[in-house]
Formats: sequence, C-alpha cells, structure tokens
Amino acid sequence: MFKKIVIASDFSLISDQLLEDITQFKDKGLEEVIILHVLPEGKKGERLKEKSLRKLEKREKLLVDEGIRVRAILKKGVPAFHIKEVTEEEGGDLVMIGTRGHNPLRDFFIGSTALTYIRIATKPTLVIKEKKRKRDMPRRGFFTRPIVPVDFSKYSDNVIKWTLKQDISNYVEEYLLLHVWAVRDDVRDDKESKAKWKEYARQRLEDMKKDYGSRKVKAEVFLRGGFPITQVKELVEDKGASMVIMATRGMGHVIELPIGSIAEGIVREVELPILLLPRVSLI
Repeated sequence: MFKKIVIASDFSLISDQLLEDITQFKDKGLEEVIILHVLPEGKKGERLKEKSLRKLEKREKLLVDEGIRVRAILKKGVPAFHIKEVTEEEGGDLVMIGTRGHNPLRDFFIGSTALTYIRIATKPTLVIKEKKRKRDMPRRGFFTRPIVPVDFSKYSDNVIKWTLKQDISNYVEEYLLLHVWAVRDDVRDDKESKAKWKEYARQRLEDMKKDYGSRKVKAEVFLRGGFPITQVKELVEDKGASMVIMATRGMGHVIELPIGSIAEGIVREVELPILLLPRVSLI
C-alpha cells in the first residue's frame, strides 16, 4: 500500500500521536518512515537546531524500537513547501500530518501548515486530528470501515479504482459508499427527472458494490439527499466509520487553487482521519 511515509512533525502532541498511528502500516507494506521537522529561518532556527536534532533522535528511537526503519530530516523555511519537496525527492507514497481540530477561535480552518500543504500536495495525505485519549484505549484501524463519498465525477471514480487496487481486503470490514444527491434548479420541481436521477445514482452505487464484491470486499451503499458534509457526519455516527477517503482537485503547484469546498469542509468538520488523494496522484 504505502511503502515510504513522511511524517510532518512539529513535536506537538498530535505529531507524536502520528508516531503511534504509523504502526498501523507495519503489516501493510511499510518499508521506511521519514520524520520531517522544519525550522524557522534566520537566527531563531539556528538557536533551535541542536534541540530539534535531539528531539528528532528521540522520536527516531521510538520507531526503531517498534521495528520500523526510520530517518529524520531537518529543514529550514516554510513547512508546507518543504513537506512537498521532501516527499517528492524521497519518493514518499504518503504524508501524515496532524491538526488540532476545529476551533473557531484558534484554527479557523485546519491549521495553516496543514491547509497550505493539502492545497499543493501531489501525493496522498492522511490528515489526523488531535484527540485526547488514554494511552491504553484501543483504537480501530484506519481502514476498518472507511467512507468513500462519490459524486460520479472522474475524480471520485478514480478513488473507487484506487481502493479496489489496494491489497487491504484483510483489514477492511466494509466500505461505506455515499452519494448525496442535489437536484439542479431547472429540474427541482420535475418529479420525473428527480426519479430518473435517483435511479441512475442507485444503479451506479450498486455497480460499485458489485465491483468490491468481485474482490471479496464488502461494501454498503447509501443514497441520501441534503448537504454532503452533514450527511458524511451523520453516516459517521450511524455506521461507526473509521476514516474518510476522498479526492481533491488541486493541481499540486498553484497555491491559490482550492481543494474544493466539500473536501475542505469534511477535513474541517469531520473528526475522523481523512485520506486525501490529489487528482495528480490518481492519474
């Protein structure tokens, strides 16, 4: 699945939680982990360098003790851009990055580094929110019951294809395929058109379900009306989902391009881990 994973670390609580979460990939083809820390430029970065190297060494040892091959990289500059640069130069398959959750007074979106990186990412990114939990509290695997939102665009179709190619059937209890339908203004009062669209959507979902079944993977389909972010949150509660897997439409090199209002809203409001697949990584 993911052979080389880059962990973006700022030595915060959530960054250290990523070191715990990385162990979920040990039996899924993981070969190496890179822990990346980015110092500020100038004299402040110089002052922090030796201390940061010691902190990186300590975190390296934690993964070595888990039997994981690991390297640490220290850079100076803008974190988001170095995350992208190191991931591409080192041939990383996945970036793990933490956020401190949705706090309208502190992080209006999801934290400036995480948001900036997501918008320029060219590789899959696993966004994990900070949660206060007891160390001995068991956690479900990320891939136990993932939600895959689908809108029948080529991007979401490629996400379905991506999940079908992954050798994770032993770890997935079932995929939850969700389509939230919205009727265009020109057919809002046309009952026949609405009925045709719902039937089309239902058939597409059932076809996807059969594709998973042919690979001996269980899938459940959901066709709901309303606001997509709300429906994802409700499905999380209804079905005990473990993560969300979805595409973003950013080009990977233009920071002004949004990741999409729905994708950004889900990252911002859903408390689960979110696996974002940039469209350039799905080509």
